[in-house]
Amino acid sequence: MACSRIVFVASSLHKKAAQPEYEVSPSSIDSLLNGNPWKPMSAYSISKLVQMHLFKIVDDAFAKAGDTKSRATVIAISPGFVPQTGLSRETSWLWRQFMAYVMPMFPFTTSMEEGRLGAKTIARGMITQNLQSGTYLSPHGEETLAADCLDPILRSRWRDWLISNGVRSREARAGPDLRRLNTGFRPSFPEAGPHASTLRLLPYSVCKVLSISAHMLSFQPTSPFAFSGLKMSTPVPGAPVAISSISPSRAYSYPLELWWAVSSFIALAVLFHLASLVMAYYSKHFAQRSLSTLNESVDEKGSLRSGIQPGTNVSPRALRNIPSATLSGMQKIFFRIRTPFHRLHRMNVAEITITIGYLAGRRLTVGLWANRAAHLATSQTPLIVALAGKNNIVTLLTGIGYEKLNVLHRASARSTLILIWVHAFGRWRLGLHGYASLEEIDIRFGVVSMAAFSLAALLSVRPIRNMAYEGFLISHIILVAMYLIFGLLHVPEVKYRFWPALAIWAIDRLLRVLRVIVINKLWTCILPSGKRLEDATLERVSSDTVRLTVRRSFKWRSGQHAYIVAPSIARLPFEAHPFTIASVYSEDIQKEGRSQEVVFIIRGRDGFTRKLLEASETRQSVPVVIDGPYGAPPRLSHYTTSILIAGGSGVSYTISLLLDLVRQVKSGNGVAQRVLFVWVIRNSSHVDWVDNLLQQALQDCPPALQLSLNIYVTQRSLPQLPRDNELGDTILIKNKESLGEISTTSLASSRKARIFSGRPDIGIILKDELNCASGRVSIDVSGPSALADATRDALVACKEAQPAAVLRGSARTTLHLETFGW
Repeated sequence: MACSRIVFVASSLHKKAAQPEYEVSPSSIDSLLNGNPWKPMSAYSISKLVQMHLFKIVDDAFAKAGDTKSRATVIAISPGFVPQTGLSRETSWLWRQFMAYVMPMFPFTTSMEEGRLGAKTIARGMITQNLQSGTYLSPHGEETLAADCLDPILRSRWRDWLISNGVRSREARAGPDLRRLNTGFRPSFPEAGPHASTLRLLPYSVCKVLSISAHMLSFQPTSPFAFSGLKMSTPVPGAPVAISSISPSRAYSYPLELWWAVSSFIALAVLFHLASLVMAYYSKHFAQRSLSTLNESVDEKGSLRSGIQPGTNVSPRALRNIPSATLSGMQKIFFRIRTPFHRLHRMNVAEITITIGYLAGRRLTVGLWANRAAHLATSQTPLIVALAGKNNIVTLLTGIGYEKLNVLHRASARSTLILIWVHAFGRWRLGLHGYASLEEIDIRFGVVSMAAFSLAALLSVRPIRNMAYEGFLISHIILVAMYLIFGLLHVPEVKYRFWPALAIWAIDRLLRVLRVIVINKLWTCILPSGKRLEDATLERVSSDTVRLTVRRSFKWRSGQHAYIVAPSIARLPFEAHPFTIASVYSEDIQKEGRSQEVVFIIRGRDGFTRKLLEASETRQSVPVVIDGPYGAPPRLSHYTTSILIAGGSGVSYTISLLLDLVRQVKSGNGVAQRVLFVWVIRNSSHVDWVDNLLQQALQDCPPALQLSLNIYVTQRSLPQLPRDNELGDTILIKNKESLGEISTTSLASSRKARIFSGRPDIGIILKDELNCASGRVSIDVSGPSALADATRDALVACKEAQPAAVLRGSARTTLHLETFGW
């Protein structure tokens, strides 16, 4: 059955190309398509002139057929020149701005409001039944074509040129890669350089209909006629032809635009990281002057002279406080304010902004159906894999730990999941037939890839991760590998998007294997003369906690974590679990050639930690392999005041920071003047976990450093009292009664250590410390999410931490959170 109507969406700019100075001919078009000369707007005008010639050629072909029953009405429509529609999107930035903001002021252009009239003109040309074939419509009514389009001699020359190009295009599209693009037409022009850029300026409708010209010589309107590359609805008398064409060049350019956006975001993070390093250097420099003055005030007995107190806030109000106040306000808005959702799904403003911005950058609209959605989805595969790796260049450049980058990993994965389903839904709407049939093996590969990715995303929700992390991790690796492999088999023509992802994953694993071999000296276990790998020491320090100590020769920063592999305890031989290193790296020990003592405080809950706790009852050592260190903890050397808050086994993080601060101040490399160490535990016996480390910190503490150790034991406090303040998650002190001396430790004998019964009021603690702090203040929290939430909310409510207070001279605070969970 023949089609009933063909509509050419043209432009009035074809008349410009018909002017004598253009001297448009088939030979000049060949030169233009070869990139010589490079004139973007001329290319657009000339392409529209070629389109109008084709319009008349098709109309003549139907007229010569003579069969009025199968005659199609051929119409050309000009919607008007609307610069805001993005006609200049392939040109320079300056020209795009000119087209968007200056060009609309010219009288010959069409405004967006008038553009709606042009849309009505298109609709009129598609649905009006009594239009004569060969009509050219504009928003102002019927118009006359340029004289060149009415010249039969020129039309014959253009017809011959179109036929020859159509034959070449049909021969070129025989390959399977071109068939899979579903363009129906692939010009036989060069693929790179100015040639490809010029092609992108040619309206895709022209390129697609060029392929029909090869049929012109034997054109039979009475026979079924398929316009190659044009998707037409079932024709009925008077109904328009539905043509859906999405530019393949644009489908390929959208991923590039998104990668530019992601690269810009990473570059911005790098600049912020470099700026923070510079600010930290100068803050440390100025703080060292104050500290040297304070050290001169220490008498021979090691006590401060009367009238001098470290950390007194004397900063006057000045213009120099404006940057700090601005940063403080940004930190409050983006990182401390959270959504009022359920605790399992709370997100701060920064996470929401990044996720929504990423989704918006993907342009998730109906226009992204089918191939364009697939292009956007597959193009982000390397980014998703890179952000999940332990070893990635983004962490190196930005100073953001891989565990923090997981926010971007989840955002990109969720966005890709949406696009994959948009692609699948679009394919289903277009019809699963022909090369898109489920009978095709590559389509089946695509279905498997989509199912694997969807299942991986479903099993990644937080409740499932918390309930069975080992199962989640194994399934995640297997399903993502299936997505990559079957996705590569589904669209081998874009293999350059899948191979980098596989390479990134392989490099990450290779680096981890090499690190494990070097740190643990595994080659000594293979050689005949080699010695056996030194086991880790297990020491049960409480009923539910074990201290694991292992000696290895590697360097780490305080606050970093490492993965422990214990084949004799874990279910799988290569099962690795992360734990924070509680001890501090010593340069002196390394210089002596001895191994470092790496200490982990591990609380037995379920799974691997429960088995490790049970193993401590029957044996004192266990063979382990260490993989690490990982993480990007804060550098506290330039903070004058540090508040370290820990809950339970989170003390592994804060005790290492405490020891490092004491060592830095003692050696003259740190500027800390006040350090408050807060530890919330359930039972007083838990103090034994790090009793020796706390005593070491007290012994090494120099006189110029004001150190306070506050330990809160909650088991002896009142049972589950209701919270009586507006901050629902803030932990309150219900009983500040001292516990007195503990026989198992000498902490109670120190004036710098106090032990309380009850829960700490984080708000009061922060208020007291910020009132007497000078310089920059670092607040580091490690423990359950409830403790992190309480600190965050208390800091938001604290008047001394508000931007206005910082502007008046109060100390600027920085909050670092390390919470339990995945």
